[in-house]
Amino acid sequence: MADVVTPLRAKVAAKVGSAVIVQGARLAWRRWTGRERVVYNGLWRISPADVRGDLGHVHLEGKPVGEKAEGQLAVRKNVIHISRTNGAGRFHVFLERLGTGNNRSRFLEPTIEHSRRHLIFRFRARVSDGTHVLRAAAHEVGSDPETFALLGDARQQITTKWRPYEMSFSFDASRRAYLRLDDQEVTKAPSAVFIRSLQVTEVPG
Repeated sequence: MADVVTPLRAKVAAKVGSAVIVQGARLAWRRWTGRERVVYNGLWRISPADVRGDLGHVHLEGKPVGEKAEGQLAVRKNVIHISRTNGAGRFHVFLERLGTGNNRSRFLEPTIEHSRRHLIFRFRARVSDGTHVLRAAAHEVGSDPETFALLGDARQQITTKWRPYEMSFSFDASRRAYLRLDDQEVTKAPSAVFIRSLQVTEVPG
């Protein structure tokens, strides 16, 4: 006699299946992070306290060029919203809470474990109109955190469809670093760029 699938059995099976998926995801997470150290984890949750917006210029040879960026930063339902009202300059989004759990820091402190830091920025993004360029960057922190001495950067052009992006760069591990994403080269204003599932990892050197 064939087994009869009752609503109760179906419900139990669904719960078991969900548990298996969650366990598989946790196992994959542990294996993946065993190769890379998590510097910032916004895969599932991005808090407004995690980021800080600032209006800046494009710099050439250490000098500001053109107009300053204009716009606003917001975090809604774990998505970073950068609304731009002009296409010039760079809108800086600083990562303010690096680390995991209770071990949080504003800056990436120097290390003697290896000579260079290799950072990977992963996220999903789209724009509302036109194209924007997102630039992952790190600058050295001295006595004045607002003084930008660039350590390394990488950039990608963002289009109107949600897509995964990955950017990486390396720099001297003896430097104290402030990490950020810059929104620049905006082709249509006003427009906005949306960023979710943001994670930054460090590959052991």
